[in-house]
Amino acid sequence: MEFSATRKILVVIFSVIIAFSTAITITALITNSTIASDSYIVKNMVTSAVTAECEAQLSAKFTVLEAQSGIPKSVFETVKNEYPISDSLTKAFQNVSGSESSELYTDDLVDYFDTLCTEYLDGNSMKYQKEYIHNTSEKAAEIFSETVGVRNLQTLRDRVNEVKDFTLTLIVIAMLSAIVAGLTMSFMFSNKQRAYVCILSGISGGAAGTALGALICRLIHPFASFIILPEIYKSAFNSMTDKYFLFVAAASAVISVAAWLSMFLTNKRIRKKD
Repeated sequence: MEFSATRKILVVIFSVIIAFSTAITITALITNSTIASDSYIVKNMVTSAVTAECEAQLSAKFTVLEAQSGIPKSVFETVKNEYPISDSLTKAFQNVSGSESSELYTDDLVDYFDTLCTEYLDGNSMKYQKEYIHNTSEKAAEIFSETVGVRNLQTLRDRVNEVKDFTLTLIVIAMLSAIVAGLTMSFMFSNKQRAYVCILSGISGGAAGTALGALICRLIHPFASFIILPEIYKSAFNSMTDKYFLFVAAASAVISVAAWLSMFLTNKRIRKKD
């Protein structure tokens, strides 16, 4: 009787280990292939809606610059031929895990606007001061960078790099823990199918808990503290993280149901033998 009670306690402990290992493995695998992936971030942040909003805001800001400088906004908007909005958005986000700046303001961009402005003025035989045109070009480059580029991305970049460095270690530890717990339980039962049921219960419980946790996170938005500017990226970022939690919830639910069905069928076979 004492051994039986001890075995029950050990079975519960090993089942919990398998449950936690399952939760960690599912979360780490999906995290590494989604929000810790540059391609996933670009795909979800560079959307047609974001591109259209950037173009609209860029046009409005260049209209203001036209009134200030006397240079038509069509001249400034020529930048979209050399620096297409979608390409610039991609450039801003594709290096989230890298070290380069996700802002787009560069001396080359200023020089490009400088060339556009001087070509227009020279073509229309208009007099101008080079310093004034250079200042206007700097303003145009700032407008483009502030509207299309991304600021305050360092926090997200740090988190992504931390996740990439840590997920592989987590997966290895979780899987090794689950294997050790599963093998130990298989030695504790003369009927291996009963051990199989305990293992499956741990997997099903861990996956179900992960699905529930992901759905709760989907509701409370734990990534809301990340402030990414400009504001036009906010809805795209929220949508991206919402999809991530739904992916985790869906994958976990499928694994949980599959494990539960296997456990149910195995229990049925055991009862028939008994």
